[in-house]
Amino acid sequence: MRILKTVLRIAAWIVAIPIALLTLLIGIWFFTPDEPLAAETQALLASRPAGPDAENAYFAVFGLQAAIDRDAHDTGRKIVAAYMAHVQTARTPDAPFAYETLLGDSDFRKRDKRAPCVDDTPNCLALYRAQWPALRAEIEASAPYLARYRALRSYARFIETVPPSMHAPIPAWGPVVHLSRLTDATIANEVAAAGTRQRALHELAAEMAFWKRLYTEADVLITKMIATSVLQQKLRLAGEIVAAHPELIAQHGTLWAGLTQPLPPGADEIRQPMQGEIRIGARTLLDMKALASSQQGESTLKDSLVNLAMRLGAYKPAASVNLYVSQMETGIRTLDAAIKPARESSQGTDHQQGNAQAANEADPFTLRAFLYNPAGRILAIISVPAFAEYSYRLRDLVAQSRLLEAQRRIVEAKVRPADVGAFLISQGSALANPHTSLPMDWNAATAELSFEPLSKNVKSRRLGAARIIVPEVPASGPSGRR
Repeated sequence: MRILKTVLRIAAWIVAIPIALLTLLIGIWFFTPDEPLAAETQALLASRPAGPDAENAYFAVFGLQAAIDRDAHDTGRKIVAAYMAHVQTARTPDAPFAYETLLGDSDFRKRDKRAPCVDDTPNCLALYRAQWPALRAEIEASAPYLARYRALRSYARFIETVPPSMHAPIPAWGPVVHLSRLTDATIANEVAAAGTRQRALHELAAEMAFWKRLYTEADVLITKMIATSVLQQKLRLAGEIVAAHPELIAQHGTLWAGLTQPLPPGADEIRQPMQGEIRIGARTLLDMKALASSQQGESTLKDSLVNLAMRLGAYKPAASVNLYVSQMETGIRTLDAAIKPARESSQGTDHQQGNAQAANEADPFTLRAFLYNPAGRILAIISVPAFAEYSYRLRDLVAQSRLLEAQRRIVEAKVRPADVGAFLISQGSALANPHTSLPMDWNAATAELSFEPLSKNVKSRRLGAARIIVPEVPASGPSGRR
């Protein structure tokens, strides 16, 4: 009997101690106050770029697919106004918002939008010309929307006025890119004929200017990456035109000099587009309790436990945002510091170390993490994206813009293939490979000017995606110049 009592007493302590500890832990969670939101984060969430609506292409992009009898810019303004009103009246942050009815009925919206030249397709110039009969039919059918697309290029600014969040609507970029590719197809066809050549080059210059403006002014990362992808296509097309028609450089020198102007220093910095990502992540973390409680459908045991933990104080919104922003800033500083010559393979380790340092601050397996904001620390870890690939795409774009300008100067100066290496050295750092601070790679045997892309995405598709052919132009003297 005594042994049984002892066993029961031990069993009671075994049960009581975890319950007591859990009660203590929940008490700490519940009664420990949230920390204040950092002043810098408050300012970031409150700040938004501003400008006159009438000059803002953002609205015209939103309304691009509107019915023919509706004004695209006005429709876009109505869509944004409807969303802002929706935010004020919605019961939860993730309440669905649809704006298709504001666009009206349009055949263009229902049409299959495919172009032969996408992403890293090689030699788009030849492909567009080979498929011109079919493309011309699509261009004629899309004429009203191509006119809208050309009109939106004339707007002075691109300001993303909708406050970024996980549930905010974004413009339908697919049709915009499709119309841009149809414009490229027209350029490819018209640049071959003397009568339409100048018009085609002016169109190419307008395309370059528009997408560079989007690239420069984009406040949301997805917009920046779309502009990056389209600009890469434009730069490759321009290089293919120079390779196929080198005489155009002499005939339209001033136009080409403006068209091939490289992206300015600092264009490859990741900070600006990541500010938009920070706003989205911070707003989501601040709304997390409301989002968790408003989930529809069957909830799993894991979802139920997460919701319970949040209600018991295991999630501190402001503390989670502060930690998330700290990690994002660490990643941004690490990548910005890596913009330097001769990016050795060890720099990948530097990036990983920077991200690891940020992750250590949010390590969920420490005593402090269990006692204060454990759910928030886990969410802060998984909310931080992999920075490096985004940054590499931006830096490859800067390199490609320099590559095109180098190609133009080589053709303009009528440099012989054997002299291209020396010519590139003479151009100094302005046209150097930004990844290495050395001249671009030149292969005299194949007449190819190239650089090694940093982006794994580009490398996995085609290693030579950034290459541009420099044609051999007859020279009049031994120096390779006139």
